[in-house]
Amino acid sequence: MRKKLKQSFIDQLEGIVGSKNFSTNEIDRIVYSRDASVAEGVPEAVVWPESVDEISQLLFLANKERVPVVPRGAGPSLSGGPVPLRGGIVIDLSRMKKIISFNEKDLQIHVEAGCVITQINNFLLKQGMFFPPDPASQDVCTIGGAISTNAGGMRAVKYGVTDRWVQALKIVLPTGEKTWIGTKTRKSVSGYNLAKLIIGSEGTLAVVVEAILSVYFVPETRRMIKAFFNDFESAGQATFQIMSKGLNPSIMEFLDEYTLGAISKYTGANYCRGKAMLLIEVDGSRDEVERKLPKIEKTLKENKGFEIEVAADDEENLKLYSARKAAYPALASLSLTCDVEDATVPVSRLPEMLKSIERISKKYGVYIGTFGHVGDGNIHPNLLYDERKKNEREKVEKAINELFETAIKLGGTLTGEHGIGKAKSNFMKLEHSPESLQLMKSIKKAIDPNNILNPGKMGLM
Repeated sequence: MRKKLKQSFIDQLEGIVGSKNFSTNEIDRIVYSRDASVAEGVPEAVVWPESVDEISQLLFLANKERVPVVPRGAGPSLSGGPVPLRGGIVIDLSRMKKIISFNEKDLQIHVEAGCVITQINNFLLKQGMFFPPDPASQDVCTIGGAISTNAGGMRAVKYGVTDRWVQALKIVLPTGEKTWIGTKTRKSVSGYNLAKLIIGSEGTLAVVVEAILSVYFVPETRRMIKAFFNDFESAGQATFQIMSKGLNPSIMEFLDEYTLGAISKYTGANYCRGKAMLLIEVDGSRDEVERKLPKIEKTLKENKGFEIEVAADDEENLKLYSARKAAYPALASLSLTCDVEDATVPVSRLPEMLKSIERISKKYGVYIGTFGHVGDGNIHPNLLYDERKKNEREKVEKAINELFETAIKLGGTLTGEHGIGKAKSNFMKLEHSPESLQLMKSIKKAIDPNNILNPGKMGLM
């Protein structure tokens, strides 16, 4: 239920952050009513804090008055995570974007939550290092947003998702209390792993305000290789064999013919071959890369891959990487609505999942452009339609239901990196037992008893 804000509450909000960092204007509120999904919810007010103390005061006040609070970064979320479904206030952390310190000896960087991932990497590259998680939205995605969804990206197949690179977090609890969780050490088994609990909690338990991240040395070299296939199953089988041989690629991407056509139209390059393409990157020392590439080529050929080409230099690497990054905007340009899912299955079940996506597309008459991080079984079916047309939305909902049911039957999960948010909240019971869901709800209740933080998300409260 939406709660109309009292004028006295509004005045106190403005008093905490100042008039330039506060708005109840309709146009600002509408801007914050959506992310990149179809979820909608208009806040009563938007604030742009510039310090941890301001966030602490905001949460103390909101908790006292039982007003919903939704933390937000840049808002490229694909699942409705930062959408204020129950009104209240949106706390936009994008103005808290300082790189606080860099510890070269321990390979750690201390940043505010509003730092954009590309901003962090631009700083690190000057030191010969990088932060490996690379979500497609990294040019706008804040580290706070990446932490809240445990974002991954193309290089997650080798380097893992965000939680692997988070050492410690400074958080503000719903009561306004501030605390550090986690550790600066490489390992620790001291008490509950609270940092892991907060990572991926989508702003439902606490507001992340600062993070100490692990970083890594930029590899000596990177080489990309692409191959085309005449059927999905061969591409899926090639993926499974490359991963099972321990060749450890840093990128392992699948793109179907519909996506390749969209990218070709969007970029002007021609990637229209067969039914699918695999894009693979190997990084490390020159000797390691040169040793792995022939083995990958051989495996691709054995699984009916054709027009197999290795990028000649960094320029060709970048061209292929940029083409893959263009997949989502290219598909989104073809229709009013592009609903991106990220069901994930064990790598051995990829051929079945890819074949099922083809079948579901034909069954419901819905265009589905599929790409994804197949090296870790993470598939992104993009369902294209016009959300204004009720009959189209109904078909899409049926297709999404079957996609999720199929992924779960294959031993998979609803989401590999986008989060549950609002879009997948009704499907949580497909994956989790009643006992598991109750445990999650109990944790939420214990930390946020008044349910002010991002209510209505993840099927919790």
